[in-house]
Amino acid sequence: MKESLSAIINRIQDKLIPEIQDFIEECKKRIDPTSPDSCFDCIDIVRGIIDSGALSRQVNAYLLTMMDGGSRESFVSDGTMLLYFQGGFSVTVTKIQRRPAHIYLHPTHLLGSSIGRNTIRLHRYNVDPIPDNHVFSPEHRVIKTQCVDLERGDVFMRNGHHECLDYEAVDGKPALLFRLISTNVGALEWAFDRDSGRPWNVMAVNPVSSKLCSVMNVLAALGSSTSVEPLDALTNHPDHFVRWKALQTIAEISPETAASIIGRFEDDPHPHVRAAARKTIENMKVA
Repeated sequence: MKESLSAIINRIQDKLIPEIQDFIEECKKRIDPTSPDSCFDCIDIVRGIIDSGALSRQVNAYLLTMMDGGSRESFVSDGTMLLYFQGGFSVTVTKIQRRPAHIYLHPTHLLGSSIGRNTIRLHRYNVDPIPDNHVFSPEHRVIKTQCVDLERGDVFMRNGHHECLDYEAVDGKPALLFRLISTNVGALEWAFDRDSGRPWNVMAVNPVSSKLCSVMNVLAALGSSTSVEPLDALTNHPDHFVRWKALQTIAEISPETAASIIGRFEDDPHPHVRAAARKTIENMKVA
């Protein structure tokens, strides 16, 4: 049976040493889950926890837990150690080695620091113009604004609305990055091509919305008229791509129903949905 997220979080918190627990509790006091910018109010306590040496002691505690039979512990995965994930922020320690294939705009704010012996090279980019992070547009591009080497204890910030950060380990020696990450400030994660600086892809950051679209693919294949009613409810979903996918799925199951409701999409708040709806209506008139 798959373990619930709340159970994983509780087990992680049970393994935190007192200094890390105190740090998390102070972050909870300062960070408002409805205001991602409030994570920047923690810069002084981030410096404090890094200077204290508590992170090394925390990793020691994780190691002892795993040696004691806890090899399935969920706080260690793919080069990242999860210290906290709940209530409007997350805290991780991540291994850095080489830069990824693309430059990413992650729609979260971040406070970070190099915490290991080896140097991290940070590349900072601005997205120009600043995007509406609910709408994909090919007009944007990334412009490099900084390249700096981070030594142990150097703290930096990232504004998730328009800043991309790239990390690499200097001389190929793996380095460690501490991250305090806010809740999402946008709906999309952007990937930019390194050569052209132009958008290469976007991904929805809400996993539930992505799964809804996968379920709708199944419903379209099943083709049951009983699915039209729940799909119609999804035409009011907060995420634009879910709304449009719901209409497309209805059209595959019941074209006449889709034709009767598509008119309301002409006033959809998202420009892509409005444009697609108007084009579809024009095509229907021609047909």
